[in-house]
Amino acid sequence: MKHWAIGIVVLLGGVGLAVMTSSNMSATEQGARVSGPRAAPMKTASPQSLLEPAPLTLPTRTHAELETTLFARVSGYVLEHQGELGDHVQEGSVLAVIDAPELKHEERQRFADLAQAKADLKLRELALTRAQKLIEYQHISEAELDQLIAKRDSARARVKSLAAQHARLLEMLKYREVKAPFSGYIVERRVDRGDLVAADQTQGQDYLYRLAQLNPLRLVVDVPQTDIDRVKKGGVVTARFSALSGAEVEGRVERIGRMIDPDSGTLSVEVVIDN
Repeated sequence: MKHWAIGIVVLLGGVGLAVMTSSNMSATEQGARVSGPRAAPMKTASPQSLLEPAPLTLPTRTHAELETTLFARVSGYVLEHQGELGDHVQEGSVLAVIDAPELKHEERQRFADLAQAKADLKLRELALTRAQKLIEYQHISEAELDQLIAKRDSARARVKSLAAQHARLLEMLKYREVKAPFSGYIVERRVDRGDLVAADQTQGQDYLYRLAQLNPLRLVVDVPQTDIDRVKKGGVVTARFSALSGAEVEGRVERIGRMIDPDSGTLSVEVVIDN
């Protein structure tokens, strides 16, 4: 996993945009240089330098391509965890396994109830079949036959209801495995073996893992409205890494905001760089 300390030069339609960032991925103050369109080549070189505007300092922020927090979907104790801080994991990798005894007990109970309901339905169907034969000889009344039909239908409905409940519990048991929703790096782990976790605690700091996809990185630059006409979507970006002896990597402008911030008078521009 790479942590960039970078200076970025963006060449956009003849405009140079330079952005300096700090050595971590948090929001930082960074210096930037914006130069206007260069004059046409001339015989003498000295007047050209007078046409370039002074450097402009711009605030920037870095973001991962994707980032999410993973919560427990079932309550229980953590049997094992696979991922460690900084590990790269593939989509679908099992990061933790939760032992959910109450859920397993409920599933077994619903399975038993379903088996009993199926047996009861079979008896109701047999009784109805016999009654339909007897009605031909008027050994039972129409009312008695109707009652048997109603009991059969009720038994069928109970089987369907219990089958749906059992299927839902089987599906919930799959969530005993906490899996990575996409390929990326574990940037935080907040769970250990033996920890008690609760289901669907989607608020606060009760998540198990924080996962981020760090390639590409997204750099947000707040460009003053007076200079936004110099920025073009798809413009080439050359990122100079000050912490890596000026190493460079190319990127591009991917998105340009549509609304100017009324407080700062800037427009957000998103630059994408390979990590």
